[in-house]
Amino acid sequence: MEIVYEYEGLSYLYTDPVYPVEEDSLLLIGAVRSKFNGTGQLIDMGCGSGLLTLVSAKEGFNVLSIDREPAALGLLRDNLKLNDISARPMISDLFDGIPRSYNGWADIISFNPPYLPLGRVILDRRTDLPLVGGKIGWELSAKFLSSAHRFLRKDGIIIILRYPQWRIDDMDPMNIYDRDVEIISTRDIDGERLEAIGLRIQH
Repeated sequence: MEIVYEYEGLSYLYTDPVYPVEEDSLLLIGAVRSKFNGTGQLIDMGCGSGLLTLVSAKEGFNVLSIDREPAALGLLRDNLKLNDISARPMISDLFDGIPRSYNGWADIISFNPPYLPLGRVILDRRTDLPLVGGKIGWELSAKFLSSAHRFLRKDGIIIILRYPQWRIDDMDPMNIYDRDVEIISTRDIDGERLEAIGLRIQH
């Protein structure tokens, strides 16, 4: 059943099995908004129902909204129509399906990755597997970071959530990004701390 929620003048629909807007989603939205400086171009990776896309497009950003799940993109399209907002939904498993024409395109690339370690959840494929980021938890984030730089402008920023104990050397073994990690904001969720961090390409 679709449920309509409100967020700062925006309306958005939610339905299972798309990942809902939770505290981690709001942490990412706040971190991305803190980097708005006029308008620009954003890749909303793992866009889900699209609240970050809606917020960013309302602020004048040109948004490419990526998800691997058709149900999420269908919900995003409904939410764009509901708010009379434009963005470009695209189905892709991380960056695998994004055309080369988007190389060097984004000012900001955002990602709220699955970050739970495999041993922390009882696996139900529909509800729990999308939350797992790997055996330790950061592996999917590392896969994302190994390709994200190709789609980022030289002075752009990647904003991603992580647990503080995750080492950037593990997340970025290819040493693509500056080791001076910017901690943009933090939030305690269910007794654990999450960070929204900013990464820039090494020059």
